[in-house]
Amino acid sequence: MKRALMLVAIFFALWSLQSAGQGSEVFYSQDSNLNCGKYPKYQVPNKGWVCERLAVYPWYAAGDGWKTQINIVADYKRDTGILYNLALGNQEGLGTLAVVGISGIYSIISGIGYGRFPGQSVTFEVVEGGTCKVVDGQVVCNTVPGLLTGNSFIRFSAPNVETLEALSTQLVFFHYGEHGIADWQVAVPPIWYDEASPKWSGYFSETPNELKLDGNVKSHNTSFAVANLHTEPQSVLVSVYDQNGKFIASASTPVLEAGNLDPFTEGFVAPGGVRAFVLSDFLGNAIKPGVFTGYTVSRDQPFQGTIRFEGSAGGRIAPLVLRAVGGSITYLVSKPVKMP
Repeated sequence: MKRALMLVAIFFALWSLQSAGQGSEVFYSQDSNLNCGKYPKYQVPNKGWVCERLAVYPWYAAGDGWKTQINIVADYKRDTGILYNLALGNQEGLGTLAVVGISGIYSIISGIGYGRFPGQSVTFEVVEGGTCKVVDGQVVCNTVPGLLTGNSFIRFSAPNVETLEALSTQLVFFHYGEHGIADWQVAVPPIWYDEASPKWSGYFSETPNELKLDGNVKSHNTSFAVANLHTEPQSVLVSVYDQNGKFIASASTPVLEAGNLDPFTEGFVAPGGVRAFVLSDFLGNAIKPGVFTGYTVSRDQPFQGTIRFEGSAGGRIAPLVLRAVGGSITYLVSKPVKMP
């Protein structure tokens, strides 16, 4: 917990220092009455005003065959650019952020902050352990064996709402099998803090455990991760329902560490604890073969229904749901449940 607080404190402190070095009106508004709408507004000392938004990626993985990239693109049709600070949050293991194409060495403690002019983009790689250098566009690392996992978040700012909403970002998972050949890859969008909710719901499919035996390559295998975006610790209740809305099973995650309130605008909370599970391990044998909504669950036909997430303390959460089938992996969309 102390390490997480230190990371966030340094991360937000660097925001003013790094962004102030850009020295361009492209990134700041001089209008003290800048209307940021639903987004927090912040005054960068001696520079100007900006609108801010927080993007959260609940999960990344690096090592043991996994690699994670994070991409950011500033809209080319704008006359104004964006500033960003990216950091790795609550995690297991030692990690490094490396910027592809920008020479340098970066550590997990400092995070990374830069500006992007209209039409520019940048790609990061999350690398397990040690330190990394980017040489001729290639990431060269002194790594520590093992798997690095955790969440990441990006604090964006722009001189107006239009530029802030026009930027794009995504995270891409890669998995490399034998001989270093990529056998899985999947891109996932961010969860924007201003759109996050204590409750989420989405489609999923899963083959019952007893039908996955004997190397069933057609089996559907769902996994999920969920990060806490609340200033208090909370667990997350995960429930599954069939296509008729009939309750099937549920279980709760361990308590997730509290997130950290932005000390400048108090407009958002950096993610705290995160946990990830294979659904069949999390729920055990609760999903069974049978007839559901006119179809029979079998080796060739998975169970299909709805998966729901709910924070126990009523605070915002950020879930990610992925499904593996044979040699493919897919991002499954979950949507926030609108609160009254």
